[in-house]
This record gives sequence, structure tokens and C-alpha cells, in this order.
Amino acid sequence: MKQPNWMTHTEQYADALFGMVGNILTAYISRLAPFVVPLAPAFFFAHSIYGQVLTMTSDQRLALTLAGISALGLEIVGIMAAHRAVEFYSKGETGKAKTAVVITTIYLLIGIGGILLFENTDFNAKVTGVVMFIIAGMVYLLLGLTEESRKAEREAAATQEQEEERLAEKLAWERQLELEKMRLDHELKLKRLETKKAVSKTVSPTVAGTVMATDWRKLNEEQRLSMASYSTEQIVNLYGVSDRTAERWQSRSRKLSATVQNNGSAK
Repeated sequence: MKQPNWMTHTEQYADALFGMVGNILTAYISRLAPFVVPLAPAFFFAHSIYGQVLTMTSDQRLALTLAGISALGLEIVGIMAAHRAVEFYSKGETGKAKTAVVITTIYLLIGIGGILLFENTDFNAKVTGVVMFIIAGMVYLLLGLTEESRKAEREAAATQEQEEERLAEKLAWERQLELEKMRLDHELKLKRLETKKAVSKTVSPTVAGTVMATDWRKLNEEQRLSMASYSTEQIVNLYGVSDRTAERWQSRSRKLSATVQNNGSAK
């Protein structure tokens, strides 16, 4: 059973709405992830630093300070490296993007190594910290792949837009040529009409009042002789014959005129 139009329109509207919301959320997460993801690994790294300093100095205030500075520094490196890697790649600056990726890798290695090597951190904390750093690396990789996909879509859209513009220009040019051809054809028709009228005015009343024949044998002597002074186009417009026939009649008329001038009469 076919669905009513309002149901189809509602489904299409809902699908478009959910798609829009999904795209907004994905864009929001992609922008926010490089700043949020390093927080969890930084916490476990700070915990390891805190335990190590506290073991060495027994000064809790100093341990907290150094742990906070270390976590802040690690987080700044992680945020900037991952964020810049995605940004440079989206702009097509491959060299800078590779450098940022290397720094991000070093950040991950330092974080994981610090958690694993510090003895004051228990096994569960080490495992959790390593997992957080691995998750951060996975997120950064997904961000890079997402940006690569978006870049490909932008390039495809730009290519399609250029193709559409080129096609539009081609159609406009062809339309202009067609209009120019129509204008020239119209001018040619008007010129032929004016030529035909001009020829009709030069024909004597007797000839103009005679029904013009398309057979040389049916033409009277005056018509045959007058063709010697006409152009081929004038003969075509006046008698409605082809160009080849007009040329043949013109040649015969000139020969006939020469004969008349020599003999004094047409034969």
C-alpha cells in the first residue's frame, strides 16, 4: 500500500533533521576532542609524578605542585600537537602535519613510559593510565582520518562546482552562438527580400506583370535579354530557380545579348 504524501514528507523531514543534528554533534566532538582527550592521561601521569616526588621528598605540597606542572605541560603538548596535526593536514601543509604527528607520538610514549617506569604507581593505576593514553592515540588517529575524509569531500565539491560553472559557461556560449546565427539568418532574409524588391522595381511593367516561368523556353525575349544585367541572386529571387539554373540562364542571356548586338535581333 502506497504511503500518503504527508507521511513521506514527514519521514524525509525527520531523516534530514536527524542527519543535521548528527553532523552538528560530530563536528562539535571533533573540535572538542583534541582539548578534552589529554585530560584523563594527564591525570594518571600527574598521579605517577606525585607519588614519585612524594617518595623522594616526603613533601606533599611540592609533590602536588610538580605533579600539576607536569600534567599541565603534558596536556599542553598533547592538545597542541594533536590539534595542530589535524589543522595542518586540513590545510594541506603535509610537512608541518607530519612534524605534529611525530610530537604527538613522542607525547604518547613519554606518558606511557612515565606511568610504566615509576615504581610508586600500583599495577592497576599503570594499566588504567596506559589504556587512557592508548585511547587518546586512537582518538587522534580517528580525528586525522575524519579530517582526511572531509578534505576529500571539499575537494570533490570544489571540482563539481568548477565543472558546473564550466558547463554553464559552455551552455551560455552555445546559446550566444545560436542567437548570433539566428540574427545573421534574419538579416540575410531581410537582405534577400530587399534585393528582390529592388529587382522587381527595375523590371519593366510588361515583364513585372507577366507570370514568371521557371523554364527558359517559356520566357519571352525581353525577359531573356534582361537577365544579362541581373546578378545570380537577383535571378533566383525573381524567378524562384536554383543557383545553378540562374547561372546557366545568366550565361545564355549574355550570349543572346551579344548575338542581338551583332545581328540586330534575337534568335
